[in-house]
Amino acid sequence: MEKVLLDTNFLFVPFEFKVDVFEQLHELIGGPFEVIVLKECLDEARSMRGFASVESWLKARKVSIEKAGEGRPDDLIIEWSVANNARVCTNDLRLKRRLKKCEVQVICLMGKSKLGFA
Repeated sequence: MEKVLLDTNFLFVPFEFKVDVFEQLHELIGGPFEVIVLKECLDEARSMRGFASVESWLKARKVSIEKAGEGRPDDLIIEWSVANNARVCTNDLRLKRRLKKCEVQVICLMGKSKLGFA
């Protein structure tokens, strides 16, 4: 089963842009997948406006929460995605560049309405 890791900024995509992330991931991946969020990304998102909606959205879709360890969320995302052969959903340009250097497949929001491979 494919693993898809959501970055902190990607947690807000369904609310800011009205994009059905799960439906579009299904179209992109074409097979079974599991969506995962690192606990450290959730901790980072807790201070942001609208987090209560994000938390409800994650629970309703049975998104897996994984603890990655100590460190900066971006570093943990890279380490976890490489170790678990996971794709990463992010709109963070700096993180995208770092992931590509590690040969991690990146999914991002294209044109504020559709997900695509970066």
